[in-house]
Amino acid sequence: YRQFDKAGSRLQYAIDQIEWLFETAASIPDCAHIIIAGDLFHQFDTISNTVVNRVALAFSKYLKTYFEMSVWCISGNHDYGSRVNDGYETSIQFLTNISRQFHNADYCNLWCGNQRFVFIPYTGDLNLFRDFWHKMGVNKDTVVICHDTIAGISDSNIPAILPLDLLSGAKRVFAGH
Repeated sequence: YRQFDKAGSRLQYAIDQIEWLFETAASIPDCAHIIIAGDLFHQFDTISNTVVNRVALAFSKYLKTYFEMSVWCISGNHDYGSRVNDGYETSIQFLTNISRQFHNADYCNLWCGNQRFVFIPYTGDLNLFRDFWHKMGVNKDTVVICHDTIAGISDSNIPAILPLDLLSGAKRVFAGH
């Protein structure tokens, strides 16, 4: 949101998307979970207090309104306090304080019904991603939610590190970016 315009419409657009997300999920019968595959914020480095507060207030409002919903979010590269995941705290962790329904899903295994989900946040490093993939026991029955980009289907501005042969070892892979 570095590119704030004077009216703040870019931030307002993002808040409107959070509302849309909850309203859409609520319109789906038996939908109880919203999954966000990272980059909840849109800038590197320090995130403005205004932005964090407005996003936190929006999630708080909609989690109270749609109290049967929960949000599972992994950290994307824009959600960290620097350009790489080098030990900086993720803004996603901060948001877990707004509600017990908001979860930082980084490195989580989650069973929903009889389906297993594995959440891998942004790594930017194929070897590190492979390590997490194997340590978390991904197999043909696993749905993977990740943030790194899939090779061969990415924008040229975004490094694509995830090879299709690795990803074919899972039931489904949903990647952010």
